[in-house]
Formats: sequence, C-alpha cells, structure tokens
Amino acid sequence: MAVVQLQFDSFLDEYPLLSGRVRDQQRQRLLRDFLRLLDFEWDNRPDLKFRAVEFSCGSTDPIALDLSGRRIFVRGKMDRLDELNGRLFIRDFKSGKCHPREGDEAGPTPTLDAQLAVYALIMNSLHKKEPKLWPKVGGVSYFYPDPRGEMERHFIDDLDDLLEKGRDWLAAMADLIDGRQFPRTVNKDGCQYCAFVPVCGEQAKGEAGKKLQKAGAPVRRFIALVQEPEEENEEIE
Repeated sequence: MAVVQLQFDSFLDEYPLLSGRVRDQQRQRLLRDFLRLLDFEWDNRPDLKFRAVEFSCGSTDPIALDLSGRRIFVRGKMDRLDELNGRLFIRDFKSGKCHPREGDEAGPTPTLDAQLAVYALIMNSLHKKEPKLWPKVGGVSYFYPDPRGEMERHFIDDLDDLLEKGRDWLAAMADLIDGRQFPRTVNKDGCQYCAFVPVCGEQAKGEAGKKLQKAGAPVRRFIALVQEPEEENEEIE
C-alpha cells in the first residue's frame, strides 16, 4: 500500500488536484481499485508472471503490421504484459463500466475491441522478430475495477477470431484514409463525443443513411464491418 501512496503523490506533481477533498477521494479510489485487482488476480489468475507495465513500442521505429494486400505501421503503449501458461497476456485497464461479452457485444466488436486487437498484432509481430524475448500472444483483456458488474472482458480461447477481425478493421480504415473518405455514422451512439453534432442536427442519422446508399466500395466495406446486419440491410442495401 505504501507503493500505491507513493505513486499517487508522484501523480499529484504532474496533475495537481486543488481540493483536499478531491485528493482524498481519488486516493481512496486508487487504493480500492488496487485491492480489487489483487483480489481478482489471486482468485482467477494466480499463475501470472509479470513482464512489463506501461510498455512502449514503436516510438522510434514503428511496428509493421501485414494486412491483406497492404502494410501499416503503428506504435503504442500497453498498460500491462504478463505471461500466462507460457503465452503473453496483454491487459488494458479501464476506469468505466465493464462491457461483458453478451448480447450484441458477445463477439469481437470494433468500437470496443480494436485496441486489444492492435496490441495483440503488435506483440505477435515482435514475437516473430524476437521469439526468445517475447512469447506468442495467448490472450488479451480489458480490466474494469468498477464494482458494478463484471470486472473483465477478455479474449483467450477465441483470440484468433479477434485477430482475424482486427486485421479486417484495420485494412478497412486504412482504405478509407488512403481514399480520403470519412463516412458519417448511422448509429446515434457514435455521435456521443463528436464535435460536429450541432452541424448535423437531429436528422443526421437519416441523412447519413441516404449518403451511404451511394457510397463507394471502401465505405461500404467499412460500414459492413462496424454495423449489425439488420442495420446494414436497413440503411445501405
């Protein structure tokens, strides 16, 4: 616990919280989340072998990822790397509410899981270059210390499915960037953090659907990947 206190004090040097009440609340939250992580690992993955934290890769030389028909270069920083049963286990820690793998989000979901897919592809690429240093990826996970609901969203047994879809997501996005095409969303939830919501207005979803009916192949491919089948049929077929 002393280490947690020390890290929080260091954090305050870079991100000052002026109110003493706020500092105390955030300190207690950090301690609570830390204890939840320890309890979860002890109960579910006691055999984890620590490898790295805040692992930065590609900063100097971006990592090359080979996709279908193209190659892209990426860089990133991963929250934590461990070994689990001789394979690399990648985790990203989230502060929000967990998205359990059920319903519409049971399988790989681009708006949620693209980050995990990219991390796994990066580390598998490093594994090919330095197999003695980095084991092959065996699983990826988001960890949520929030007490509401489940605490983890992971891909282990079906990691290959996530990697396959992740390559498709990246290739589709790269095609859009190359073609300078940036389609609007027909999902209102996708507008939540967009700065252009006032410009689009209340009719944004309907107008976007009309535009997508005349969209070219790269846009249609991207929309097909990120939409549910019934939405796709309704809006762009």
